[in-house]
Amino acid sequence: MRFLFDRLCSPAKNGRPQGYSSLRDLRLAIEKELGRILSQKSYFYGLDSDQGSFPDSVLNYGLKSITDVDVNHESLTAYASEVQRAIALYEPRLKDCQVRISEDDNRYGKQVFLISGKIDFDHQSYGFGVSVPMTG
Repeated sequence: MRFLFDRLCSPAKNGRPQGYSSLRDLRLAIEKELGRILSQKSYFYGLDSDQGSFPDSVLNYGLKSITDVDVNHESLTAYASEVQRAIALYEPRLKDCQVRISEDDNRYGKQVFLISGKIDFDHQSYGFGVSVPMTG
């Protein structure tokens, strides 16, 4: 399946979960979903989710804008934790997700999300890791 909303509306086909023909296809599908999660802005952006203003749901799919985050270690670490929470909520195929922020090796001064975890394919667990540019 391609999109989160597709998985929510039709999680199984003919009574069986839909699968992927290869580990590569599964990795690509997860990478695409991570890109969507990181690029979408929450509909309720600006409301304080820590105060219980709204529950976790598809209505608040996405994140606050990275451009509104101070460029210091503490703020970026807190944002990475928010990204990790969103991935755990909206991308259940990625287990034990960890998100770190690092300098891009190819572009000086640019930062990227380093996202890692484990994925299950064909009754085995595999490591997963991807570098995603931080964009506003």
